Amino acid sequence: IAMQSIEDQIMRHTCFSKSNLKVIQEILLEQTKSKKYQKMFNQIKDWMELSFEEKKEQLDFYCGIFLDSYGLLKKTFSSDLIENYPILDETFNQEALRVQKFLNQWRAWHIANFTRSFLDLGRIILQTYEKLKTSNFVLTYDDLINKSLELLRRPDIAPWILYKLDGGIDHILVDEAQDVTPEQWAIITSLVEEFFYNKNSDSNPRTIFSVGDVKQSIYRFQGANPDYFIAIHHYLKDKAIQSQSMWHDLELQMSFRSSPILLQFIDIIFSNPEASKGLKLDNIALTHIPYIKNRPGLVELWPLVKKEKKVERKNPWNGMLDNTKNLLPAHIIVAQQIAKKISEMINCDFLECRNRYVQPGDFLILVRKRNQSGFADELIRALKNYNIPVSGIDRIKLTDQLVIMDLIALGQFVLLEEDDFNLALVLKGPLVGLTEEELFDLGQGRSSSLWKALQAKKHLNPYKEVYKFLTKILNLFYAASPYEFYSEILNKLEGRKKLLSRLGQEAEDALDEFMNLILNYEEKQGSSLQSFLQWLIKNDIEVKRDFEQDNVNYVRFMTVHGAKGLQAPIIFLPDTTDIPYVNTKLFWEENEELGSIPFLVPSLKFETNFTKQLREKEKNMTMNEYRRLLYVALTRAEERLYIMGWENHKNLPEESWYSLIKKGFEEASQSFDKDTHIKIEKDNDIWRLSSYPQYDRNIKNTPDHQIKEGLPYWFFEEYKIDKDQIPLLSPSLYNRTINFENSKILLDNKEKIEKFERGIVIHKLLENINNVPRGHRNEVCEMFLKNFCDHWPIEKRNEIKNEVLNFIHHEQYNWLFDLKGQNEISVKANIKDKHNNIIRGIAVIDRLIVLEDEILVLEYKSDYIVPLSIKTVKDSYLRQVAFYVQILKKIYSNKKIRSFLLWTRKPKLMELDPTILDHYKP
Repeated sequence: IAMQSIEDQIMRHTCFSKSNLKVIQEILLEQTKSKKYQKMFNQIKDWMELSFEEKKEQLDFYCGIFLDSYGLLKKTFSSDLIENYPILDETFNQEALRVQKFLNQWRAWHIANFTRSFLDLGRIILQTYEKLKTSNFVLTYDDLINKSLELLRRPDIAPWILYKLDGGIDHILVDEAQDVTPEQWAIITSLVEEFFYNKNSDSNPRTIFSVGDVKQSIYRFQGANPDYFIAIHHYLKDKAIQSQSMWHDLELQMSFRSSPILLQFIDIIFSNPEASKGLKLDNIALTHIPYIKNRPGLVELWPLVKKEKKVERKNPWNGMLDNTKNLLPAHIIVAQQIAKKISEMINCDFLECRNRYVQPGDFLILVRKRNQSGFADELIRALKNYNIPVSGIDRIKLTDQLVIMDLIALGQFVLLEEDDFNLALVLKGPLVGLTEEELFDLGQGRSSSLWKALQAKKHLNPYKEVYKFLTKILNLFYAASPYEFYSEILNKLEGRKKLLSRLGQEAEDALDEFMNLILNYEEKQGSSLQSFLQWLIKNDIEVKRDFEQDNVNYVRFMTVHGAKGLQAPIIFLPDTTDIPYVNTKLFWEENEELGSIPFLVPSLKFETNFTKQLREKEKNMTMNEYRRLLYVALTRAEERLYIMGWENHKNLPEESWYSLIKKGFEEASQSFDKDTHIKIEKDNDIWRLSSYPQYDRNIKNTPDHQIKEGLPYWFFEEYKIDKDQIPLLSPSLYNRTINFENSKILLDNKEKIEKFERGIVIHKLLENINNVPRGHRNEVCEMFLKNFCDHWPIEKRNEIKNEVLNFIHHEQYNWLFDLKGQNEISVKANIKDKHNNIIRGIAVIDRLIVLEDEILVLEYKSDYIVPLSIKTVKDSYLRQVAFYVQILKKIYSNKKIRSFLLWTRKPKLMELDPTILDHYKP
């Protein structure tokens, strides 16, 4: 009620003057020939006739008579009219100023009202939050700081705490001091206060050491304040001087990271007063001293990619679209340019700071925002197209990734089959891939759930395979943990392949992090799919990935904030054309008595002169940090720095990184013009600054390093055999050394291929089928043959299925599959050949069963013609098994070894006589 009366009071006393409006009306009434003036007359007349409550509702209408959309006075009257009626312009301006004053008070009243409501709401939220923390015995990181500070500020207990601490603290070290918050500084100053008053003896002085760089203060969103950092510096310095303590101000200008030319260029950029705002240089020129004086370096500024670029995109499948012009977004072009450049450099360009050729791990790509305009996804896609290993984004918000949305939708469906929405997402998504028309035909006119509709059409195409796929997933859900559930879908059911084929290889990182997250959740929270999905969605999980290891060999992609403290030989800066936009609605004003006071301005409609000043102050602080962020980005480079960008605006902002760097090149072109060892040029709109003739070396003269598409350097190197290396022998190599029987009938290529495929399929089934429960083996065989042998006729698939099942279920041989054994087991050992030479044997055995006193070796054969006895078995088969036996004798010297050939065509088990095998030893 009180606030409402204040608004009424403002309206009645400051909104308008009847006498002024009457003067304006009288003059306008005489201007009968002007529609514009007659319209204004009617507007004022209509306003005057409104009731008080109606006037409150029509404020915008009335203010629009006198002010433009920016709140400035309108230039309404012609010069002739003003000359004839000077009082008109004077009266109109008086009323316009009155409106401005009124609006400022009216907006201030609303801001006070909004802020009061905001504080009331915030108080309730904070009270609830504190109760939750207390009931769960939880403290946040901020709580540790604030509660410590509260203790140190309590007059009844602080002296005792400081007394107890005073005897135990001799040295205080503050690292990264520019990022320390005011609250943290308050704790530090409380602890250090006694250092200046109760000085120990000179033999044991107490010290404070603070190291920080105000130019690198980029964590304002966490509370860091560079001005406060400078103020604390002066405060501690004054304390030391007053107490006659030693004080040293050390300037650390030497850089152990970057090459001299890079440091010189950075100094030139920030010699521009516009660029140095916020770096707190105090009108002192920025000067870096390189530790390595003779290290070469390179800086390149590529031309901006225009907002739209027409390119030819040819459809590889038909010529219909060959002449179609498509617009390729500028950020995609930049991503492709970077990927191409990196592919050309890997193993081709020599890196002086590493004394070797460039590797993927030498690149660090830095951006301001993690996925500006979808650039991150496009860049990762482009790099993977060149087969360049790339880390992916340093932080992934899983629930924002399309690939994770698909997996969540699938999980929601299996939890509730009647969930039509999530089932529709699955049906339309990459895992199933129904078209719009197929989904519409399935869903329209149904009287029950979408799942019931699918069940009703499970015998019709294309829904038949869809129903089978989803049924398998539902069965899997009932028997598996969340990790096993998604692992089976992604791997055995080829979900990963389907998702990546639709969403691109860049989705692989999110998939891997998703699976890691499930595994960690199961270890700590249990194996409930419903609870996992609820936890994932509710907490909006963001995964932070660690790229700080020194031994990684992939391109790293991260934000400048994430790269703080890191470095790389080669840096790319692509996100250089945007400037931060201050769109905050909450502003803070510091008051000595009241502390930080908030002001909530929900829209520009309520902006006052005071809040405009706060907004301008916020903008200046944001832009200052924007320039400090540029400094941090530039100083990550050791040897090379590449800058590029794409147009986001009609005109490139003068404050943008790109503009500041371009001005740096223009200045450098004059500074280095006469320097003999530094080369600066502009070629095809590419600015290039380099400091070494080594770049003129002809890398092409070193053929071992001629590489494209990001292949590793060893790909082109000749393999060198160690003279002392033991020769390697495998069954296939062993058989190649023997002349095959001339009496064998040669098969044509087609028959060879069919025979080869048939053998592989049977081996694969035998390798895995014994792990499947007997009742499900028929279904699993059918599914396997359908997925991998779809090009075979159904008769042939059934023939293979029956052959395998008849074999493993045969009453004379099934004991071999009931025993615990290993399939496709790799064995190796050093053995002696017939000439007593040592050879390194390696083989893969179809099935190996290790019993207490003997070893069983099983080799599957799927020949059409089954030998009647061992006498008619191919020599190559006997050599193969004999080779296995030789290796196993070396490994299991104390066990008897029995070997078998298992013929699948006509179920037959043939044990091989060891004395016969001895004739076929290597």
